[in-house]
Amino acid sequence: MTFTDELGDLVYVDPNEYFKDEAKFFTPWVSAGGLGKLSKALKTELDLVETEQLVGALKADIVCTDPGDETVVIENQLTPSDNRHLGQLVAYAAGTGATTAVWIASRFKPDHRKAIGLLNRVDNPRVRFFCVEIRLWQIGNSPTAPQFVVIAHPDDWEQRPNLPPVDPERGNFYKDYWASLKEHLKRSGSTVSLNDPKPKALIFAPFGKAGFALKSSISVTKNQTKVDLLINGVAAEPFGQLLHSQKAEIEEDLGDVVKLDWKIPPDWSIATISTADTGWNLRDDSQWEDQFRWFEARLNEFNRVFRDRVDAIEPTDYTPYESDEDPDDLVGDSQEAPTDDEDE
Repeated sequence: MTFTDELGDLVYVDPNEYFKDEAKFFTPWVSAGGLGKLSKALKTELDLVETEQLVGALKADIVCTDPGDETVVIENQLTPSDNRHLGQLVAYAAGTGATTAVWIASRFKPDHRKAIGLLNRVDNPRVRFFCVEIRLWQIGNSPTAPQFVVIAHPDDWEQRPNLPPVDPERGNFYKDYWASLKEHLKRSGSTVSLNDPKPKALIFAPFGKAGFALKSSISVTKNQTKVDLLINGVAAEPFGQLLHSQKAEIEEDLGDVVKLDWKIPPDWSIATISTADTGWNLRDDSQWEDQFRWFEARLNEFNRVFRDRVDAIEPTDYTPYESDEDPDDLVGDSQEAPTDDEDE
């Protein structure tokens, strides 16, 4: 026997059969474990901002930022490309102010590839459009391996280097900002301790329970500060829904100063409860202490209000809602959540 006798056959796995449901399984995977693979395929780092973001009467599947703090919108499709998803991609790009629009499908029809090519050839295009096929492969009984393949792209894309780093000046600013906030929280005796600062527009703090984290983020372009309670993975739906059932009590406990935005969609892998403020000059370090006091108050309040409630929740008490009605009409706030330019 030679080593070549052990070579297996590469077998294609239909993404639609594997993931079965775009909203329940495919989009959550792309927004979590798949985002790094998509970043490599597109040759740029993508950082998740929000899933199911309201854009008018519709919802964009995934909204990210790139290393330049520009918005990237992603439209997912498990089936071959169609006109409806093409129209949604363009609408989401316009509605979010995105500079990059990515359309993922299991296969792209020639007419849709031509349409994306035409959009990319517009003089001085505001938006760069990409078609990316999701392909799944397996050898024997091995785990199924995903592959993102760029099918259509702007003319200059192939000349771009792989995964350009964050601008050093911007990265140093982020690290200085978070290091100063971390020191402020320590000095003030805050109940929250931040992780080590990185050259990103956000920083995490442990929440003491698997699947949970406190996230602080800033947006220089929007002059915004923001704090999120993140609930990830299998904990997102039961904990998110059971917390949302206490919404009135929680908001009364926080008082009128803290306005919450709830994003607790059913069957989703990431739930967020957020509060934000704008009007800051983040580049003016003489104003940092005011901003740090804002972060301190919000982080401490989130820790106080949510920790005991989370500890008291039994996920088995949650029963998924079953109805012919649209569950989006039953859960979560209806207003559009504020977005940011976070650069994770």
